[in-house]
Amino acid sequence: MESIYRLFIPDLAPERWNLIVVKFEMECLEEIDHLHEVTVETAVKRIGGSSFRLKRSLSQKGKCAARAETTLVSFDYKEKKSLTLDGGMRKALEQHLSAE
Repeated sequence: MESIYRLFIPDLAPERWNLIVVKFEMECLEEIDHLHEVTVETAVKRIGGSSFRLKRSLSQKGKCAARAETTLVSFDYKEKKSLTLDGGMRKALEQHLSAE
């Protein structure tokens, strides 16, 4: 996930943050406990004009315990409007596209 955020904000500085979450959905499939490591896999599911959708899978003890999808929008906080994803950004996001 961090590698995708770094495409937009290389140093992850909060004052330069330019993404907003507009939708988040999560489906819990199994119990997750605090005693075992949780593996989180993240991929880009879809790329739009100014937004992109991430899918995440959380696994523990070899089982998929949860799935989530998050829609993020490239956003100009000063102007309070979405920003079109330019060709370079789209190409960088495509490197993370899911095979599904």
